[in-house]
Amino acid sequence: MISKTSFTEEEILKGMYKIMDALSYIHSKGIIHRDIKPENILFRRPNLDDILISDFGLADYYNQDG
Repeated sequence: MISKTSFTEEEILKGMYKIMDALSYIHSKGIIHRDIKPENILFRRPNLDDILISDFGLADYYNQDG
């Protein structure tokens, strides 16, 4: 659980980059999450260094070739 109540702009930027990188990775594997929301973004450390995307219950495969 995060005990911080606020983050710097640099910390938020770093965290958003990690979220987008994770989504890019799952998309490259042909998976679409379909339920991205704050409740499904988890932090393993209090400083946004380790972010997890959870709840793939609505996830599905998609055709990358069109």
